[in-house]
Amino acid sequence: MNYLVSWLFETWKMAEAMAPWLLFGFAVSGLLHSFLPLGWIRTHLADNGLSGVVKAALIGTPLPICSCGVIPVANWLRKEGASRGATMSFLVSTPVTGLDSILATMAMMGGLFAGIRPVVAMVSGIAIGLVVSRMRVAGKESLQNPVSTCTDGCSSGPAGEMPSQLKVRAKTVPGRFREAFEYGFVELVADVAKWLILGLVVGGAISAFVPGDLLPGAGKFGMIGSYLLVLVIGIPLYVCATGSIPIAAALVAKGVSPGAALVFLIAGPATNVATIAFVGGTFGKRVLAVYLGGIAGIGLLAGILLDVFAPQVVMGHLHHHHGVDDPYAWISTLSAILLTALLLRPILGKIRFSKKESAMPQVTLTIPSITCGNCARHVDKIGRSVSGVIDVNVDVATKTAIFTGAFDANALKEKLAEDGYPPN
Repeated sequence: MNYLVSWLFETWKMAEAMAPWLLFGFAVSGLLHSFLPLGWIRTHLADNGLSGVVKAALIGTPLPICSCGVIPVANWLRKEGASRGATMSFLVSTPVTGLDSILATMAMMGGLFAGIRPVVAMVSGIAIGLVVSRMRVAGKESLQNPVSTCTDGCSSGPAGEMPSQLKVRAKTVPGRFREAFEYGFVELVADVAKWLILGLVVGGAISAFVPGDLLPGAGKFGMIGSYLLVLVIGIPLYVCATGSIPIAAALVAKGVSPGAALVFLIAGPATNVATIAFVGGTFGKRVLAVYLGGIAGIGLLAGILLDVFAPQVVMGHLHHHHGVDDPYAWISTLSAILLTALLLRPILGKIRFSKKESAMPQVTLTIPSITCGNCARHVDKIGRSVSGVIDVNVDVATKTAIFTGAFDANALKEKLAEDGYPPN
């Protein structure tokens, strides 16, 4: 029982630490979805080659978004048409550093660390993005570039424009904000809910059962051992770019080499169990292997080079920016409660619906013009607009859609045909 209580307690503490940033990420994604000019993502980030990957890294590196807050933003990019390579480049480069953490790194660890860190972040993002862009993937992984791979009627507009069906936005500012809320806190939350919950539970287990003195004592394992230890612990650990700085400074004070500290500064913020679950669940195991292998490999290489060419790094003074009592702790607690409600809502809704669904009739239609994620979204909206349809499940790979409810099948087929998606 004590182990269970400790696990739950650490899981909640992790939720409190991550929740404000996750909510921030969902809000940013929703606002970008509603206010960013239509076609901007396709124009700049749909390219699955070097151009899109580099642009994503350049955009992501200075942004002050942590490894959990970047999840909803990366998911939004994916849904809006960014290529696989560009999405992964953004996902890797963004959480490692930001303008705020660069300044904090300079103040606490000196200019060399402050300069190396964003360079490594950008190189990691570009390298991993390029590898992912060149991968031949199948199954669910092949669906992660929804707009740029669309070839039929849904992309018949001029280059750089979004499909005509998506050009329906609220005309008023309040309407745009309402759309932003619904997209960011309903649709995107539903997409990543199960992966975030899995990440929080696993992260809580790591915090509860991994000895607290293991990381500070890394120096006793020697240079190579300390590299590997901080890497193994840093990858699943949740720590933001700024929060990793005092930990890295403490590592050096404990006798760990500057290179090993740099490995932690890269691997720690770059990923955690939540992003690992998200990447694996969204892009598949092969992309996840590239993601983790690239972060680990480039982080180790950067650490080794630092120790070889600059073994005597002058450390700045260590400043503690937060006291023991955080006057803003209530914000984290309130955010965690809100996040929990948001994550459980789609899961509980599916459970309730599955109980009713078994007694409801279903119609499966083959729709050849379904070629991408956006087509799937259009078919979903069309189906739900027909009286009696209570649920729609679209499979892009098989070009089929399952409609659940008590409805007129002929009326559904006519509506689909009118909107450019005639079923066979």
